Amino acid sequence: MSLKPKTAICVIAKNNERNIVRMLDSTKALFDIYSLVDTGSEDDTVRVFIEWCDKHDVDYVVDKNTEFLTVEVEGKEMLAEFHRARQISFDGAREAGAEYAIWIDTDDVMVNPEAAVDAVVQMKEQGHIMGMVTYNYAFTPDGKPAIVQKRERVIDLRAKGKWEGEVHEGYKFDIKDKSKLKGVVISKFWVDHLRSKDEGANTGRRNRLILKKVEKEKGFENLEAKQLWDIAYDHFERNEYSDAIKYFKRIEELEEKSEEKQMEQELYIKLSKCYLMDEQLDQSAAYLAKAKQIDVKHADIYLIQANLDSQFGDYESVVRNVNKCMEIGQPTGFDPRVSYDYNVRPLNLRYEAEMRLGRLDDAEGTVNQLIKLNPGNLINIEKIHKIRGVKRD
Repeated sequence: MSLKPKTAICVIAKNNERNIVRMLDSTKALFDIYSLVDTGSEDDTVRVFIEWCDKHDVDYVVDKNTEFLTVEVEGKEMLAEFHRARQISFDGAREAGAEYAIWIDTDDVMVNPEAAVDAVVQMKEQGHIMGMVTYNYAFTPDGKPAIVQKRERVIDLRAKGKWEGEVHEGYKFDIKDKSKLKGVVISKFWVDHLRSKDEGANTGRRNRLILKKVEKEKGFENLEAKQLWDIAYDHFERNEYSDAIKYFKRIEELEEKSEEKQMEQELYIKLSKCYLMDEQLDQSAAYLAKAKQIDVKHADIYLIQANLDSQFGDYESVVRNVNKCMEIGQPTGFDPRVSYDYNVRPLNLRYEAEMRLGRLDDAEGTVNQLIKLNPGNLINIEKIHKIRGVKRD
């Protein structure tokens, strides 16, 4: 039997004295080292953390002297360098002798941490350097997960890598064997995020301020691919498609000069979506063709094609491509019960196509699927009445 690898819990915090014990308790003190980076607390966050570690007789590392960039949102200072803070927490854990790190925030809780311990043992035995963990980011009023993601939560600290990205930070390994980057999915351990009421809006504003600050300081031509991606994605999320295209195209220029095509297909798909929404259909089709050359097993490819088919009036093809999109399913990180882009949007496309083709029974079946996804949506009830009215006529 293999010895359990020394594992660290890595945390960044600021003014979280009320939440940090709840998060720490959820780990059940099962891990060897607890690494905290305090980014400027004015309360007793650090003292509470140390007292908890002493009480449970676990080793700890604290960094509270590093200064970090911040942005002001609604009169509140918010961290602008998550990637740097996470890197310091990892470095502290590594220097303390940890082989693996599990990162978690003070407004998160671990569920079934015993499975995390077992997963780290298996990762070491099987040579995996990254463990993907379910992250329930938001919940419905009745307590069911509403936004579900898979995140790289468990990291082999012996493998060379670093955190990057001012917003939407991610861990990037510096290794040649890309097959190891897929990561192993850890199914019996997950993390729940206990978000505050106004968190979503504040986070969005913070991210935009950070991205503006980064671009102002570095200049457009000097932005790295990850920074460009975050800025482009922010424009995309706000329906500013021509602005998003500018940044995605700059990434394309950098990718063409690079030997490693790390985001090529996702880049082509995003450009195809942007051009589609910007009503530049020929450009959208051209980038979709590039994405197809890399891999056709991607739901977005069929969803974009269905949208293009609808624009060109090929409704038979709309139905085929929507069916293929839903057969493949949404990418990792989307909950099928609530994902709009990979359930509601394609079903609405198929409904419109079936109505134009005069397939009323099929259209009614599609609307019934929409009603199951969102029972309270009156628009779908009106669609049923419309179909039955056409049938009567």
